[in-house]
Amino acid sequence: MNRKYSIIHGQRAETRYGPTVILTLVDSDVSLLKVCLSKRYAYVVTDEDLHDINSRIVALDLISIGRSEASNSVVLDVVKRGI
Repeated sequence: MNRKYSIIHGQRAETRYGPTVILTLVDSDVSLLKVCLSKRYAYVVTDEDLHDINSRIVALDLISIGRSEASNSVVLDVVKRGI
């Protein structure tokens, strides 16, 4: 799979399932996606990370690697993009 999406904005949100992080991703030249990450990412992504993303201090890509056979959850990775 290994599909890359450029992260252009991030914010914290509270859902009925608890805290989360919502990312705005570039899907194509004309399409944006908003994704709500699972709760475990709300504790991994820091406020400083979100500030750096939103201020364009750092450029990151979210990579969808595939699904875990054991849990059927989507496996994600975040990598720094060269500017």
